[in-house]
Amino acid sequence: MAGGWQAVSTTPGVRQGSVSLQVGDARTWNLAVPGKDLTGYSAQWLLGVPPNPAMLGLLSTSYTPPDISVMKTTGANLNIVVTGSGASLVSNLRFALTYADTIDLTPRTYWQQAVAIDPMGNPYTVAEGPVNLTPSLRALQFSTGPIPLSNPALISFGIWQGDSTPPQTWGFQNPDGSLIDLTGSTFALTVMNGATLLISALSSDGSGALTVNLATSTVSWNYTSAQSLMILTSGATYQLHRMIGGTTQLWAHGSLVGLTP
Repeated sequence: MAGGWQAVSTTPGVRQGSVSLQVGDARTWNLAVPGKDLTGYSAQWLLGVPPNPAMLGLLSTSYTPPDISVMKTTGANLNIVVTGSGASLVSNLRFALTYADTIDLTPRTYWQQAVAIDPMGNPYTVAEGPVNLTPSLRALQFSTGPIPLSNPALISFGIWQGDSTPPQTWGFQNPDGSLIDLTGSTFALTVMNGATLLISALSSDGSGALTVNLATSTVSWNYTSAQSLMILTSGATYQLHRMIGGTTQLWAHGSLVGLTP
């Protein structure tokens, strides 16, 4: 059979130039495999630390077992698109790198490897190369550490769809670093998708959905599996208000991302 039933190559894949991006950045990725018809193939794209990083020019002081940080696969979140014909034929491996893929990774140099797998299960590396993840100032907003209180804190975060743990926790402190006394405070959480209210919780309603810890000056949202399933991959926002002495004040707000594998 023609096209995808032919072996791609038994030689190493095309060495890609170094790619740099900040942790948490979203990016559309396209790896072109010229002259190869991958119709009928499956594929994987892997990002991680190889077994012997020093051999690839990556910093290493000792042997490191393979550590795969991100994987994209056909049938889930990677597509093979074949364009052109004859001398202009190109097979493209296309996928999206999302915020959730890299936000928790340590900034450093990783290695990417794209593998095409023929219908008989034989893998062929078609591209590889270094990927430099750099620190992101925006990523610092995703810390659950205490927040110095002045203006409302912009804190965006993600939760895995279908999960009920760990709770999302906000901590509050004064500009001088001392913890804020939350005695007598009631907190209200609202989660919106545009103009549609998805979730609301009140720390004083006794349900335990929103709790206040006076010793640590923290507020925790103990979401349920049903609630996390309501959070889509984009479009949701939240607001956390403090109410005390007849006053209401916005203390935290931001985007809320429903994470999927």
